[in-house]
Amino acid sequence: MLVNRAALGGNNNLQSLTVSSGTLSPVFNTNTTSYTVDVASGVGSVTVAAQAQDAGASVSINGSITTSLLVTLGAAGTSTPVTVIVTAPNSTTKTYTVLVNRAALGGNNNLSALSISAGALVPAFAASTTSYDVAAPNATASTTVTATVADSAATLTINGLPATSGVASASIPLAIGANAIPVVVTAQNGTPKTYTITITRAP
Repeated sequence: MLVNRAALGGNNNLQSLTVSSGTLSPVFNTNTTSYTVDVASGVGSVTVAAQAQDAGASVSINGSITTSLLVTLGAAGTSTPVTVIVTAPNSTTKTYTVLVNRAALGGNNNLSALSISAGALVPAFAASTTSYDVAAPNATASTTVTATVADSAATLTINGLPATSGVASASIPLAIGANAIPVVVTAQNGTPKTYTITITRAP
């Protein structure tokens, strides 16, 4: 009797490929081996999951024999390659690559609103205007400043103290004459912008 033993399978295709954040581009297709994924700057890691079509095939992700791997991404503004290798039962391999692009840190250091309790800004507020004057009567001994950042990821200080966007600052005393109050917005990427309000209290 002649017994024919079947050859080992050669299916080294993926059945599925997913990333926990962002969207594969192009859409996954078993015959497409190269993909990109764009994620936000605040995403520091993604989970890549891959399943082979053939249950007898093995899958490695970035060198680890696994079907799911947490991949730590590079710094914001960089790209991190992920290599998925499917090895068929007959040892033939197929390589899929995913390039995860982490967005750069935001550079928006603008205010979207600025007001004070001591009077009206001159000129009227505009995000691109960084110097303002306010004429205050002698009876105005203090003021609060309310500043709203355009980018929620930016940080804010008013008169040298940390402040909350959209919330009035602590009371700032005003001396007779000119009082310069700096409002500093620091973008997510560390770039600062200073708005200066000069309040002149009458004698």
